[in-house]
Amino acid sequence: MKRSYLISIHSISVMCVLMVGLFIGMSARAQNAAAAFNGYNSAYLVQNGQTFYASTIGSTTPEGEWQQALDIYPALDAYRYSRTQTDLNLVNALLNSLTYYNSAGSLYGN
Repeated sequence: MKRSYLISIHSISVMCVLMVGLFIGMSARAQNAAAAFNGYNSAYLVQNGQTFYASTIGSTTPEGEWQQALDIYPALDAYRYSRTQTDLNLVNALLNSLTYYNSAGSLYGN
């Protein structure tokens, strides 16, 4: 009986260590993801009346329709994790610009 009690204490201890490691690891991954997203925004995000990701670094030309749509996913993902008004505003601005640049009758639309 004594041996099984020690094994279960050991198992619980190992599980606690693993859970703490997992929590720290998730926190570090979240910080890395936020740093990568901020770097991407610094390089490609253009806000000049419209908000979009540029086709190349330093450009003020928006990407094409499908690329713009795909670029919104990382911003939406950032909002899902942060739940900040700033990230929500970015997602809304990107969606509005997608519509602006790709709607029928737009100078940029097809």
